[in-house]
Amino acid sequence: MKKRFIVLVLLVLCMSFMSGCGEKNVAPDTQTIIKECNLPMALVPGYDNLAYDLQTGNVFYLFVYYPFYSNSGYGFMSPYLGENGKTCQYIDGTITEVSE
Repeated sequence: MKKRFIVLVLLVLCMSFMSGCGEKNVAPDTQTIIKECNLPMALVPGYDNLAYDLQTGNVFYLFVYYPFYSNSGYGFMSPYLGENGKTCQYIDGTITEVSE
């Protein structure tokens, strides 16, 4: 009886380690990625995935994917295009299309 109890306790402990109990593994948000990667960018207020370059003001979508909220992931930047298909800049608190 004692041997079965010990086996049961060990089995429960093994299962809890495999399920990831005790550690919350959450994917970082866009602001955290900008800060940790030392990108010269800032988020456009009111948008979760839009960021602008601090020097040029060009606006980009930031796509970040963390499969299963693991510690590794991938992402890329894509220019934010306006209604006329032109790139946009963040100037004086507004997003405007770049005129040629």
